[in-house]
Amino acid sequence: MAKNNLHEKNLRMVQLAMIIAIMVVLQIFGAALVRVAITVPALVLIPLYIGSAAFGKKYGAILGGIFGVITLILGVTGFDAYTNGLFLYKPLATAVICLGKGILAGFLSAVVYEALMKLFKNKLFPTALISAIVTPLVNTGLYILGVYVFFKEYSGFAPDSAFFY
Repeated sequence: MAKNNLHEKNLRMVQLAMIIAIMVVLQIFGAALVRVAITVPALVLIPLYIGSAAFGKKYGAILGGIFGVITLILGVTGFDAYTNGLFLYKPLATAVICLGKGILAGFLSAVVYEALMKLFKNKLFPTALISAIVTPLVNTGLYILGVYVFFKEYSGFAPDSAFFY
């Protein structure tokens, strides 16, 4: 039995390493090749969701943390211009936003996936379809909330800005 357990642990470690490698490649190439104005679409959310659904809450949070670290590194190095601007203005707040949104996106997508699997009695299609929406919603929602909280004056959320008119 111990040999089988070791095999499962090794298999999970290799699977997680593959997902992490895909996340790194998608985030770097997404930042280099795919841009919408100055922002970079988070293509990395696809493997983040798949890993969260496949491995559960703990690994979803870990994968989300890795996503947050990648995002922060791209911002610090200037590869992601908008995150770089936030980092230059308030480094600690930028780190909190990047890490927090990533960890919670991975964790909550796994929570919703597990809950929907019970609700839909292990039917994969409706569960995957609905729970896949959670990852970008949490990521983007927490990003906007973080920018609103920490960067009101920088982001156009100030009461006298055009955002409120």
